Amino acid sequence: MSNFQNVRYSSDLFFGAIFVGTLISISGSNWIVVWTGLELNIMSFLGWICTCSSRSLSFIRNWGRWHSTSFYPANVEPFAKYFLAQSVGTAFFLFSPLLWGSPNLVAFSPFFLLFGMILKRGVAPFHQWFPSVCANVPWSVNVILAFWQKIAPLYIMTTACLLNSGFFFIVALINLFFGAVGGLGQTQLRPLLAYSSISHIGWMIGLIGLSKIGFFYYFLLYGLIVVPTLIVFCKISVYRFKQMETLRASYFRMVILSCLFVLRVAGIPPFRGFFIKVYRVYLMVLRGNYILSLFFVFFAAVR
Repeated sequence: MSNFQNVRYSSDLFFGAIFVGTLISISGSNWIVVWTGLELNIMSFLGWICTCSSRSLSFIRNWGRWHSTSFYPANVEPFAKYFLAQSVGTAFFLFSPLLWGSPNLVAFSPFFLLFGMILKRGVAPFHQWFPSVCANVPWSVNVILAFWQKIAPLYIMTTACLLNSGFFFIVALINLFFGAVGGLGQTQLRPLLAYSSISHIGWMIGLIGLSKIGFFYYFLLYGLIVVPTLIVFCKISVYRFKQMETLRASYFRMVILSCLFVLRVAGIPPFRGFFIKVYRVYLMVLRGNYILSLFFVFFAAVR
């Protein structure tokens, strides 16, 4: 068996374990099961990073068989940053139920849980590792990192963090600020989409304090928008906006489609991402949060 076939089979194994780990986490009935699913997901995703970064993304299907055009050593930087962020987040997650045994400290348990999930998901202001990892891994890894890896942490935050909605609004505004400012002047697509993801997380977290149904609907719509966008970028192997000019002749339709997908991710009207933001602002206005609504609209316009 060739080295490439070994890498391919390992990649398929890690890919399947990523999904299994997330399903265990969101279906677990106790903390041990949830933690087990999170660890399986983390270890599998680390293996997925190694296998995808150790070979080129250019594959040629020839008579039903896959061949790789080149190999290169795995990039250690995104592996290390992701591992450290997930390890610290897991430590806070495990420390949260330990506070239940102390009547004086039990009130701090939701904050430790939320802090652990914020670190795991790269939520601002602890987001520095997220754009760096996105910028140094292939598009195939970004597809999983941008959507699927959000499911378990955000689900835990939604179901287990029983905090005041005002706290979620503060976290949401911080994410909107860093997402808008960080995306300014970006010429590379991967960091730009990473900061866009941070901004979308702000909208999602803001919805947690208003409507759980609205949150799940926003998250589903975000997945339907961002996953096809990243798949198109992976298909044409584009990493900078300038590359679209050179690829326009050979991949004209794909370039046009990718530009439309970028507008969808940004929530530009008349695309669907715009209307869910309008719904979010509408809920805030109904509750009398007029000033917060203006901040949300402002950061959405900047991004």
